[in-house]
Amino acid sequence: RCRIHNQLRDKGFRGCVSYECFGAGQHVSQSIYKGNDWRNNMQKSSEMFVVFPIVQQLHEMLCYLSQALGLTETKPFQKELKKV
Repeated sequence: RCRIHNQLRDKGFRGCVSYECFGAGQHVSQSIYKGNDWRNNMQKSSEMFVVFPIVQQLHEMLCYLSQALGLTETKPFQKELKKV
């Protein structure tokens, strides 16, 4: 969860309360767009809306890969999972 998860509704991020982005929202605004978000950078907002679902899918896959590393059933191929 993001560090403001318990304040999302108050800060105007109502959609984020019921949607799991796997940290993609933070990554897009903080890392890719250097601290800007779609509300304070209208010139980049449409680009951000294109980038976000791609990053969200990547973060979701990373989450599942990370979870898979903790499963006994994946022990035979954990080396390959770690490479991914």
